[in-house]
Amino acid sequence: LITLQGAWSANPVRRGYTLQNGVISAVASQVAQDFGAAGSAGCTAYLFVRAIAGVSTGITVQLQGATALAFGTPVTLGTWTNFTTVGCKVLTVASGTVHRYLRLNVTGLGGATSFTMCAVVCVPGVTEQ
Repeated sequence: LITLQGAWSANPVRRGYTLQNGVISAVASQVAQDFGAAGSAGCTAYLFVRAIAGVSTGITVQLQGATALAFGTPVTLGTWTNFTTVGCKVLTVASGTVHRYLRLNVTGLGGATSFTMCAVVCVPGVTEQ
């Protein structure tokens, strides 16, 4: 019999959905995802940047939400601004509505030709129960 004793670290464990995973090579709105329900207590979004091609002076990506998949009137929930290195970029939307339909909107590549990433969004009451 082996008994393990431990505790979680001070950082919370989060569960999220993948919003997008792959290479982005153009300034444009990306494909939207249906999260199944809207949240009402903000969210935390993670942008895991694995590679940047070319020399970037600052890539800018928005997290947008909408009440319909057509994104007729998107709402910008937050922005990852002017990043130039690989790594995990964290975006915290402290409170308020997080729409059922979410997407990334790349507004600037800052000289890079492309970047490879995975975006994960954690929404209390939707992805986190």
